Formats: sequence, structure tokens, C-alpha cells
Amino acid sequence: MARGTEQPIDPGFVARAAAGLRFAFTGKGDWFGPGDPQVTQAPADVAGRVFDYPTAINTTPSIRPVGGYTYAQLRTFADSCDIVRLLVETCKDKLVAQAWAIRPIDQTKEPGAREAKITKLLQRPDGEHRWADWLRMVLEDMYVLDAASIYVQRTYGGDLFALRPIDGATIKRLIDPRGWTPAAPAPAYQQILKGLPAVDYTTAELIYRPRNVRTHKVYGYSHVEQIVATAQLWINRQISNLDYYEAGNLPEGFLQGGADWTPDQIAQFQLALDAMLSGNSAERRKVRIIPHDAKYQEAKEPALKSDFDEWLARIACFALGLPPTPFIKQMNRSSSDNDKQSSEESGIEPIRKWVKSVIDDIVQVYIGHDDIEFTWVDADAQDPLERAQIDAIYIANKVVTADEVRADLGLDPLTPAQKEELNPPPPPQLAPDDGKAQPADEQNADGQPAQGG
Repeated sequence: MARGTEQPIDPGFVARAAAGLRFAFTGKGDWFGPGDPQVTQAPADVAGRVFDYPTAINTTPSIRPVGGYTYAQLRTFADSCDIVRLLVETCKDKLVAQAWAIRPIDQTKEPGAREAKITKLLQRPDGEHRWADWLRMVLEDMYVLDAASIYVQRTYGGDLFALRPIDGATIKRLIDPRGWTPAAPAPAYQQILKGLPAVDYTTAELIYRPRNVRTHKVYGYSHVEQIVATAQLWINRQISNLDYYEAGNLPEGFLQGGADWTPDQIAQFQLALDAMLSGNSAERRKVRIIPHDAKYQEAKEPALKSDFDEWLARIACFALGLPPTPFIKQMNRSSSDNDKQSSEESGIEPIRKWVKSVIDDIVQVYIGHDDIEFTWVDADAQDPLERAQIDAIYIANKVVTADEVRADLGLDPLTPAQKEELNPPPPPQLAPDDGKAQPADEQNADGQPAQGG
């Protein structure tokens, strides 16, 4: 006999049955209770979706289609606002000036041929630009766009050949139905050129590393985007100050014409004055002859620099992790040093760690040496005396060994002879006195021959 098709029991039916039995036995129901939850509508494979992205987001040809500023706008703000550009360039200067090394993760091992090969590759990562120039290009797109992108170029044999930075403003992210980045061999990114999708990239072909990722956004949130309003105010202040020198005909004020001047004569005199003095700083410095009954009433001189400018400078410096000392009124040395130290900790150090994570991924994932890492030399940048004192405390309390400290300093481990010199063997123990008489030729404590028994 054929069996009927098995159907699962509706969870809602079970809940209603349980509620009915509870009421039948207790006579009590959920008085003004929360009610049963709505029945879910989505299939099971929707579980884990990152956020409620717009439908068919992958088919939109534009980049950054979901709110926010366009990449072109962010670059305009970064280039037009001089303080933002100065801060970005200073951050890049600080990072590219620092020394780095490739070493084994196990610091008891010495660097070998593999580390030397990777070091040589990173000295010219794209085969064209040296490390400092290459890193500046990557950092530019990180600070301004938060869309640092590196194309992984390989040889025909599959070996890594070059790491080429490409314009992050041309890269469009693709997501799978759950909002995740598709794993290779599925395309994870598209490069939009001339308004058209030109190239598909997998995660094995393109390193796309936004630093400030958020669950409700497809793209990162850059340093420049965080201070767009500040940059706009600063640009407007610059334009106003520029107009003071280029468009003004005199310091702001009112020139009273003659009592018998007609409106046409006033307009003609205004046009003549503007034509003579507007945008001409040299002419404005000369003495002018005006009608005898004309009077000049100077208005309040505009504040070309005020506390508001310092406040804008502080916001920009804080966002990029630099001390505002060059842009504000003179500070005492103690306050300046404190600002510098706190800014270094909150600004440059996180970017150092971000750079390390990117290079570590290149070494460990794209090259395949998971036992090798990138490291900044003297990453803590401590005072030598302070560092030596801390190391001595750690060694004395057996937190680290002397060889681990030497590895951090870039030195070889101690040789057996050096260890024996630093830790000499203890002196031999004297035999205990057994009470026997000393030989006649031995001396007592006073240096005199000992008395015989």
C-alpha cells in the first residue's frame, strides 16, 4: 500500500495547541501578552545576511550607489582643502620613513633565503616604484577613499610577479545573496572604466582593503569622508579670505558721495573705483583723490584668522591622528609633547597595524609562507633608556628571554660562550667541618700555624 506524502507539522499549529491546552488545564491565557511572532517569509539560506541591501545592487553600474559622497567628491575635498591635504601628506611621510623587516614568526629562527626574496620583492613591489612611493599610493586611497586596491600580477607559472596599486575609485564591490564577499573563483569586484564594467576580479586577483568597514555599508568610511563638513567650512573660509585680497577694492567700508550726486553718478563712481582697485593689491596701496565732500566710513576689519579656524584645525588633526601644534596658538612644551604622544597612539599606530595586516596577507596568503611576517623595526619608538629598563624588568621576572629581546633589536641569539659569560657557574661549596683536627701545617684564622691536637 502506497504511503502518503509526509508533511512537517506547522510550528504555529503546535504553539496554538500548547496555548489551548494551557488554557484548558489552568483557565489562564496570555493576558495582554506579546502575541505570537510573525511567520518568517524568507527562505533558510537568507540567515546570516549582513544588512538589508538594495535589491539588485550588483547590477547598478555606478560605484558607491548607496548614499554617501562619491569618490570624485572626496578627492575634491582632499585636494581643495589645504589643511586636509597637508595632514594626509604628513601622515604618509611619517609612515614611509619608518624601517621595516621580513622575519620568521618564530623569533628563535633566523631569516633565510625566503625572507630575503620577499624583502627584495617589497623593495619594488610593482617592479617600478620603490617601497616608499608604492606605499604612498596605497595610503592615498586609504586616507581619501578607504578603498586601497592592489592588483596581484602573477607569472604564467603562478608565482607572484608584482603588486600593482590601482585606482580604488574604479573598483565596485560585488556581494553574494547574504551580503558577503564572494569567494574565488566567483567574481568579487568589478572595475568600472568609461562608465562600463570592464574587468571582473576574484579575491585571488585583487587585494581590496578598506580600513573602516561597517555592517550596514558596502564601502568603507575614509578619514576625509569623516571630516567633509569641516573641510567645507575650511574651504569657504579660504574663499572668503581670498576674496578679501583679490576681489575687494578697499577694506570693507562705506564711501559717502557728494550731497548733489545723482544715482547715476554714484553708480559710475562705484564702477570706476571697482575697475581701478578690485583684485589689484598694488593699486589699493596708493593714495586716491576723491571729491571734497566725500567721506569714507570704515567697517569692521574682517577676522582673517580666529579661534574658529583653530577649532577646524583641531578637528582635522584629530581625525588623522596628528598633533594640532602647527595650526594653533603656541603651547608649552609639556602640553605639546602630550598632544604629540596621544596623537601618535590614536592616529599613526593603527595605520601601521593596518599596513602590517595588508603585507602579512600578501606574504602569508598570496605568496604562501604562513610562517613569515612583516614587522616595523622598533615599532614602539620608545626612548632607548626606557626600553632597556623595561626589557631588564621583563628578563628579571622571566617574562621574556634575553634571546627574545635580542631578536626585537635585530641581533642574533646569544652563543653558548656568551651565555656562560653572562651566567657564570656558582662557586664551589666548601666541605662542612667534621670536627677532626686540622693538619699541623694548616693555619688558623689569625694566620698562625694551627695548634696540634
